[in-house]
Amino acid sequence: MGNSSNTAQKVAPSQVDNENKETKKLKPCCACPETKRQYMRKMLWNRKRLEHYMGSEERTTESLNSLVSKMNEQLQRSEDTTSTLIHSSAVLHETHNQFNAVGATIRVSGKMISKYARRETTDKFLISLALLLYFGVILCVLKKRIFLF
Repeated sequence: MGNSSNTAQKVAPSQVDNENKETKKLKPCCACPETKRQYMRKMLWNRKRLEHYMGSEERTTESLNSLVSKMNEQLQRSEDTTSTLIHSSAVLHETHNQFNAVGATIRVSGKMISKYARRETTDKFLISLALLLYFGVILCVLKKRIFLF
């Protein structure tokens, strides 16, 4: 072990740079183990990225489906609320019409009661007048029969 570290120290940095330049210039062949490892790493990394992308796509799809179902539920609630509001408005309109009809009946009844009150007053006056006339006639008859003047 000591020898390998010594040899690494003995290699000049310029030699390492030259070797790196040469390996970069050369095309890697598919048969060498180094190229296979790099190729496999890239493939695994691409596969993981693809799985992550597909997983996020599935999560996005699930999220969108959830959002669509929530929107459908909200739409159904809105439709129910609208139908309830329409029904309530119809009932309110019908109640208003009945209220107006009852109000008209009460007004007519009030007018009739005031007419009957006037007729009662007129009837009392006429009855009083008739009684006066009756008693006047009785007095006249008594006066002629009892007092002969």
